[in-house]
Amino acid sequence: DARSMGRATRGVRGIKLADDDNVVGMVVADPELSLLTVCEHGYGKRTVLGGGGGSESVAENAEEPESGGGHYRRQRRGGKGLIDIRTTDRNGPVIDVAAVSDSDEILMITAGGMLQRVRAGDIRPIGRNTQGVRLISLKEGDRFVSLARIPGEILE
Repeated sequence: DARSMGRATRGVRGIKLADDDNVVGMVVADPELSLLTVCEHGYGKRTVLGGGGGSESVAENAEEPESGGGHYRRQRRGGKGLIDIRTTDRNGPVIDVAAVSDSDEILMITAGGMLQRVRAGDIRPIGRNTQGVRLISLKEGDRFVSLARIPGEILE
């Protein structure tokens, strides 16, 4: 949806952000994977990306897919996006996202240096507009800072 441009150009708008929003990451929407979202206070969730039935196509000048399912619809350039997780004082702002499969393992690290490894398939998939579940227990004053995905293929 974005045309080719030269080096000295500013590019095109990918998403319209509200004043208090930031882009924290991006994943390729593979229908075989799930989107893992983790917030600052250790809460997060896994949401299925694909709908399971065929490929989605976007009608001309439309934002809704013509077919398929899943929890995320395609949008054109400059769309306002979709709510992925409801952020509150309990879970904090979104810090990191990753596209994961059930066989992948996730390494999560905190600002205090605590590291936790969890199998992605052990995180129950839930819907988009929820606060998530506790993925990592944090000590007082600690916060989640990053995650790394270990592909299941290299673990075998």
